Amino acid sequence: MTIKQKEVECIQRLLDVALMVEEWMDFLLENKLLDSSGIPAFALERNKALYIHNVLTEGKKTEKVLLLDFEWQLLPVERIKVTIVTARNTKEFVYNANR
Repeated sequence: MTIKQKEVECIQRLLDVALMVEEWMDFLLENKLLDSSGIPAFALERNKALYIHNVLTEGKKTEKVLLLDFEWQLLPVERIKVTIVTARNTKEFVYNANR
């Protein structure tokens, strides 16, 4: 499994367990990684995790995303944290199974 596949799977798992689709969309719009014309494409996209990963990867190439870090721990308790640093702010998408 490639690093990209693991990162996409991490985002997918986060979307599955934490139901953060709107939060992701708001973050991407707020940080100008996605413009309002991209909302319909995002809404219709079947693989939202891959779409998000592609937007973030493109953001890294254009230096809109300064840091992108994935942490996914399965044992003893599942914890997921995706940290994104942009010029505007820092955002952590977090899921902690023991809550």
